[in-house]
Order: sequence, then C-alpha cells, then structure tokens
Amino acid sequence: MDLPIKPKFDYIHFVTIDSTNSWAKRNTALLNQNHISVITANQQTKGYGRFKRIWVSAPGHIHVTLFFTLPLDYPYLINLGQILALACNHVLENKGFPIQLKWPNDLLLNKRKIAGILVEVLHSKKLEIVLGMGLNVNVHEEHLKKVDQKATSLMLFSKKTWVLGSILNPILYTFYNYLRLLSSSGFTHFQPIYQKLLAFHGEEIVCQVGNQKMQGVCHSINPDGTLNLQLPSGVMISLNAAEISTP
Repeated sequence: MDLPIKPKFDYIHFVTIDSTNSWAKRNTALLNQNHISVITANQQTKGYGRFKRIWVSAPGHIHVTLFFTLPLDYPYLINLGQILALACNHVLENKGFPIQLKWPNDLLLNKRKIAGILVEVLHSKKLEIVLGMGLNVNVHEEHLKKVDQKATSLMLFSKKTWVLGSILNPILYTFYNYLRLLSSSGFTHFQPIYQKLLAFHGEEIVCQVGNQKMQGVCHSINPDGTLNLQLPSGVMISLNAAEISTP
C-alpha cells in the first residue's frame, strides 16, 4: 500500500463534545476518506478508553481522534496504536521526557500514565479507522487524582506549561511517516525501538485476556508487535491483546 509522501489533514475542533471518537463514528459520511481527519476538543464529557473505561477530561489535555481509511485486507491493524505511541515517544523524548510504553498502547512517564490510545475499526467498503488519543499536557494534580490509576502530566514533570499545538502537530506528522513505513514494510522496523521502551521488561506482570488471567514475566516484543509472556513453567506465549497490570 503506497501512501502520498505529504499527508492531507482536515482539522475539526470543538470546545466541548461527548467524545471525539464517538463523534467520528457518528459522522464518517461527512469526512473525506482520502484525507486524515483530525478531530480535537478542549473538553470531553463522555470520553472513554479501552474496555469503555471513563477517560477523565481536564483542561490542558489533548483529546484527539484521527479518522482515515485503509484497504479491507490491511494486515497491520494491531500495530496502528503502537506506531502512534511511538510517534508520541519520538516527539516527547526530543523534548526531554523519558517515556516508557506499556504494551500495547499506553505511555508512561515516571511509571505513571501520561497517555492512552484507543483503536476502533469500522467495516464498510474500506476499513474506517478511528484512532483516539488522550495526552495529559497541562493537567493539574487535582484532576489527575480522579483517574483510576497513577497518572501524571507533562507540566507536572517539567514544571512548565506547553502550547498544545507544539506537542500535537509534530506527533501527527511523525505518525503519518510511521504509517507510510508500516504500510510498506510492516512492524519489523519498529520492533527494536518498542522493545527498548517496553515497560515492565523482565518483571512479573498479570495479563487479563478476556475472562482469563495469566501471570508471568514480561519478556519481549515480536516483530509483529505481539507480546511474549514467559509463564512460570518456562513456556513462552504470544499475546495479541491483553490488559496488563502488576501483581
């Protein structure tokens, strides 16, 4: 699959919205399927993450959804959130933030959640991709206390405020370049980078897969982006999707 060298972004912004992902799913017919629609909002009233968990919306937060289409036979769907996470890392690392990636799509800073990514796929004549991200930028501690896990923000870590566009815009262009590379060559190029950033590497983790819980050592990332979990028996299994926590 060949993508144009230069991306075409259509920007749509709301002051307040229920959810940028929800809006994109409701309005696919209005969006140019040959461009990447970038839907942002100052605030979400019904933001959500994986497993429909509530995503706390706060001032100074980047809420963004990317909508674009891919061929029905596109083979790298499980990697879309991963390359967006890697694009975020590329930009944030260059600004001095030591990011780790909690497989598959979360970003950690100081072992606290800084961003979450959600991939939703709609099936039509093409695959319609709804790729949402929440990134804590200028978010104060009192808002982060409402999150159901330890979280932080770029402002709290760096002791300075940031222009949201100076974070989001380079992420968008980096993501597009990564999407071109993924589409032409697969995830193999990204695997060593992801491996280097892998949170909990060599540590005991618990993986929730559906109704089943498995505990083992977070071992490595495969060239296709799946996670290797080493069970207490020594057996290695590869996971396509799971919710990770520490024992």
